[in-house]
Amino acid sequence: MTKHWIGNAALMALCACVLTVPAWGQEFPVAAKTLKNGMKVLVQTDHSIPNVALYIFYRIGSRNEGPGTTGISHFFEHMALPLIYDIEADRIQNLSFEPQKIKSEREVVASERRLRTDNDNGGLLDEQLWATAYIAHPYQWPVVGWMSDIEHWTMEQLKHHFEMGYAPNNATMVVTGDVSPEEIFALCEKYIEPIPSHAPPPAVTTLEPEQLGERRAMVRKASQLPLVLVAYHIPKTNSPDYYAINVCGRCCSRGRVRECTSAWWIRTRSR
Repeated sequence: MTKHWIGNAALMALCACVLTVPAWGQEFPVAAKTLKNGMKVLVQTDHSIPNVALYIFYRIGSRNEGPGTTGISHFFEHMALPLIYDIEADRIQNLSFEPQKIKSEREVVASERRLRTDNDNGGLLDEQLWATAYIAHPYQWPVVGWMSDIEHWTMEQLKHHFEMGYAPNNATMVVTGDVSPEEIFALCEKYIEPIPSHAPPPAVTTLEPEQLGERRAMVRKASQLPLVLVAYHIPKTNSPDYYAINVCGRCCSRGRVRECTSAWWIRTRSR
């Protein structure tokens, strides 16, 4: 799903023209290795500066949650430690579920929700947009979670979700910077490979039914100016059309073009 200010046909035609210009991307050779426990490791060497960036992506998120457990995946982002190999290996195997730490991070997440959603008109409207656009798929609930769920996650729910999703066979490590693949693979084999794998999260089989008409949601709250969000369902990220649609959406909702579309929308509405 993508959202942007309404644009006119001329701007859409301009985007189409821009997309027809051939483009050649830079080449960034990537070395890949899959550890014995299933973790995939990607390394891209860049000696331009003496720096290294490391990320670990787990294939779990709000779509793997449900009523009563919304926001749990986001909660575990708060529980993460600095990504140094021996520390990260310890975190995957022995994350602390000490009640006081859980209580502290629960309060942090609740505060984040109040700041970015409950007390932010844009965030609140965006949340209502997703809840309106999806009636079946888990994308209908917010990544941060509903406040009632944040306040009532049980220790058993937290432990189950962590064990289900945060295992090496459900993760991809990406490293880029002033390193060699051989260095990174050696560190992974020493610290990460001994970690046992777990059964992955069950597949999400729910499909969003075709939308048969326009849906609208109205949020009434004190503000200086009205806000409008418009969203469209688009193909999955593995569709060959995804990137072209993404570029087109950005052309209509970012920078100078966004100023034009916004001005056009205001003039149209004021007539």
